Amino acid sequence: MNHSSALMPVSTSLSEAMGQHKIRNKNTVILNNVVDDFFFESIQSKSDSTNLKHILHISCFDDEPKNISGMLRVFARLCDERSDFRLTLAGTGKDFDKIKSLADSLSISSKLDFTGELSPVEIAQLLHAADFTVLFSNNENAPVVISESLACGKPVVATRVGGIPEMVDDSNGLLVDAGDEPALRKALHTMLDSFENYPSSIIQERAREKYSYASVGETLFNIYKKVLS
Repeated sequence: MNHSSALMPVSTSLSEAMGQHKIRNKNTVILNNVVDDFFFESIQSKSDSTNLKHILHISCFDDEPKNISGMLRVFARLCDERSDFRLTLAGTGKDFDKIKSLADSLSISSKLDFTGELSPVEIAQLLHAADFTVLFSNNENAPVVISESLACGKPVVATRVGGIPEMVDDSNGLLVDAGDEPALRKALHTMLDSFENYPSSIIQERAREKYSYASVGETLFNIYKKVLS
């Protein structure tokens, strides 16, 4: 890779990590993960008559990197303090049963919805129906679920790890340190009370400029053009 014509990591964080392993290239260009066009479109979702605020978590249910167990412990505290929200956990993976069992032991299963595996269109429907998304990961690169959430105009609560700070700032979400459960609890309270203050159209437009096929395609075209010139 050091002698390739170009290097295209998906985040500056990844580029720096590669550099620590002596993988460097003078023609390094950040190439964002692309998001399917239908995430940017308004998708019909099921109507809800509960007036509850909807929080969405999407992951591969691998607890070591995603720290879903830590997130659920925070939600257990949150459930003791307010009752105006519901959390949906979308996806499946090796720790799916473990996480469901933890929810039972924390006595919060009645406040959660587990969807299991979903298609990309179903994920987009959930995102458009949500008020905001949450990710409490211990480590990440540039999570596609954050790009997709922003493409749907939804703010994000996430951890300050990997490439996430390159994606989330004060204009589209809140960041906490990895593993800091009190900070996540505070951030969730804040977001539940203020998510409507994040302008969905502006979040979506900024995401379109970074993650759409047109944007990523233009970056890739310019890289090829430079390499082949």
